[in-house]
Amino acid sequence: LVQNGIKSLGVRKYMNDEAMNAALADIQNHYPFAHVFDTFATVKIFDAFQGKEFETSCSMPEEEYNRHFGQHFLKRSSYESRPISETFLAKKMLIFIVYHLKHWYLVVVVNPLLGDINNFINRETKGHRATAYYVDSLVGTKKYTPELMAHRLGFTWKTIFSFLRLGALYHAHSFLHSQLIKI
Repeated sequence: LVQNGIKSLGVRKYMNDEAMNAALADIQNHYPFAHVFDTFATVKIFDAFQGKEFETSCSMPEEEYNRHFGQHFLKRSSYESRPISETFLAKKMLIFIVYHLKHWYLVVVVNPLLGDINNFINRETKGHRATAYYVDSLVGTKKYTPELMAHRLGFTWKTIFSFLRLGALYHAHSFLHSQLIKI
């Protein structure tokens, strides 16, 4: 953590992404069942998806997805697909720190591969459904209107689960394709 990151922790200061990433790295070290997307990865995800919903017949080509997000799925030395057990797709929990409209909030996704993009408000957390928890310090304040919350929840859910769905689809395609070639 450099000096600018430390200075951003003061009273009435805008929190710097360096401070966020330092805290997230600590979380990643203590909870191996979780995968943390730092501020840089999350910005990349939100820039690429822009709140759009991508179905399996999506308009984002696999090459473009791999260019943006291949580091999560490909071995650096050979550019082969990693087994799913070595990717964030195998994790029980995904943590995203999101910066939107000059404000940070946290999204925690449990059971990410069981997600339904059309049902982001889910009270069943019995291990057989994906659930997203949205943690925001503005909830309950005058600034946080129901309209803003509905927009932010919908935008966030569609973006994150489109990213996860495409990741699972393209990982399965490239991993299975490489295995078939070996046979």
